[in-house]
Amino acid sequence: MGIKPGGRVNHPLRPHLRLLDTRTGAVTDLLTPVPEPFHPGRREHAEFTCAKLRGHTLLQTTRSSVWWIRLPDMAVTRQLSHPLMHDVHDALLAPDGLLYVTSSGLDTVLAFDQAGSLVARHYLGSTSFEERFGDRTDFRSLPFDHFKPHEVHPNHLVWMNDEPWFASLNARRFAPVRRPHEGVVIEHGPIHDGVLHEGLLWLTTVTGHVLALDPATLAPRIHLDLNEISDETGHLGWCRGLAFHGEHLFVGMTMLRNSPQREIVRWILKGPASRKLPTRVLQIHLPTRRLVASHPVGNAAGGTLYSIQPWPEDLDPTMVDNLHVTA
Repeated sequence: MGIKPGGRVNHPLRPHLRLLDTRTGAVTDLLTPVPEPFHPGRREHAEFTCAKLRGHTLLQTTRSSVWWIRLPDMAVTRQLSHPLMHDVHDALLAPDGLLYVTSSGLDTVLAFDQAGSLVARHYLGSTSFEERFGDRTDFRSLPFDHFKPHEVHPNHLVWMNDEPWFASLNARRFAPVRRPHEGVVIEHGPIHDGVLHEGLLWLTTVTGHVLALDPATLAPRIHLDLNEISDETGHLGWCRGLAFHGEHLFVGMTMLRNSPQREIVRWILKGPASRKLPTRVLQIHLPTRRLVASHPVGNAAGGTLYSIQPWPEDLDPTMVDNLHVTA
């Protein structure tokens, strides 16, 4: 996630990995700001975006790179960056041996081999890559909002039906990377996430909906409207990040901030009161669809929450029921 130091709204975001104790609500920093290999400048935001857990390794993205972080000592064992990584949101180590990375700022999914060499560039836009971006070869030094509004904004990856799929924020589509105009369009709002759990594909929309689809047919099976489930008054927030443990669903909510991309949905999210709710993790009991807890994980300035990952069960069994890694 991204945190503004000291809770000052005029400060740029800085990357934090935080551990949430869902029993007590305590939040502990596991990894705080460390230098990125490439960054457009001190005044620009720097965040940990989405993460995926593989064994005891957290595959963590930043805006311009992918990190391999070893648990529990949080050692960064590898970093990968590439000139086409701009506003990166997610990475997927896939069964086909490739690493897929969403370069959201370029509306592109990149594929790398195990040595870190680029082997494919899947541009998802309606024009050609060259027509839209010209002959520039390195995009990492550009501000992350440079190409907004994005046409597609791929923000999450999942391996499904023997191939990589992506979630598109702006096209509201969940589709195969190699066939970006197929898949399914989600009517409930711009989508995020993509998690396979107990035979269903779970998605979030930033407007506060959690959907479960049949992976084979993409037909809807479950629909949770957090605007109705939550009894909190105010702007619900930007909904993204989900994880499961037992009968509970954990959903991330980011406090709205003054950004054109986020404030575009403010009118949808407006509740009975105009105050902004804090960045937090909602804990929902799935059988009853009841909100059982709301866990703040940011500070006075909010903080951007991109994904939630459960603590590995075999690493320390005493932690599993209470602790989740949030990224």
